[in-house]
Amino acid sequence: MNEITITEKIEQSMQTLPDLRISPFLPIEKINKNSKLYKNFVKNNNILERKTSWGKIQLRNRLLTQYHNDVINGVMALKDKRIFVLNNGDIAIFFSLYKLTQMMNLAWSSRNKENLISTMLEIRDLVIARWTNSGDLIATYNIIKDAKYSQKLDKFGIILPADFVTFTLNEITIDFPKTYSKMRSLIKGRGQGLIKAIINFFITQKTNQQISLLKLLETIAYPTTERQIRNAREIINKNINILEKEFNIKFDKKTKTFTYTEQLEDIKFLSAIK
Repeated sequence: MNEITITEKIEQSMQTLPDLRISPFLPIEKINKNSKLYKNFVKNNNILERKTSWGKIQLRNRLLTQYHNDVINGVMALKDKRIFVLNNGDIAIFFSLYKLTQMMNLAWSSRNKENLISTMLEIRDLVIARWTNSGDLIATYNIIKDAKYSQKLDKFGIILPADFVTFTLNEITIDFPKTYSKMRSLIKGRGQGLIKAIINFFITQKTNQQISLLKLLETIAYPTTERQIRNAREIINKNINILEKEFNIKFDKKTKTFTYTEQLEDIKFLSAIK
């Protein structure tokens, strides 16, 4: 079988496994500047560091939410986006902002359009660094290097920087457009950031993978005070039927354990290009 090209790898990938398992996007809908997490982030010179059993991640300059995650996933899920590999190793992606609102199940309005633009500019601010559990620094990158929009043509362009492109090519990536669309349409209201983060974590796992509630919350960077754990259980219990019936994620209330029972039908993994 022939190895896929760089363009095909980017075109058919929504995220890398590391970016889903140790996500740079927090399990929340909005950044609360009065929260302990945000205050500690500012106190630490706008740096957030997390260690998990899958490695360590460091986020610099800005904290991002599951809505930011939804936006970049929506761009990568578009089937009519145009991709160009540039001479310096960057990749340019052009797409319709109107089509993106359709993909994200949003109304086409000036407010939503401006919100999408500002959200992509916020994604551009984030700097990510990743380490293995043995202490090796394996990657530093921005997700978006630059962004431009033509109001007249309704064409949005983003530049994926070469270091992020290299990281993506060197990792297993995953495509999940139908699962993404279901998340956008079914997961609503309070706590949706937590539920989306849980789904994004599990779609990278083997079936029958089990993990305790506490370990999962720690992995996705959800606060683990007693009050926050109670809050998480309340949100999970409210969404327990959707998680099991639509996303094959079962939560046992007695043992407080999650199980990913069966791989979702649209999940597609793409091998690394070394």
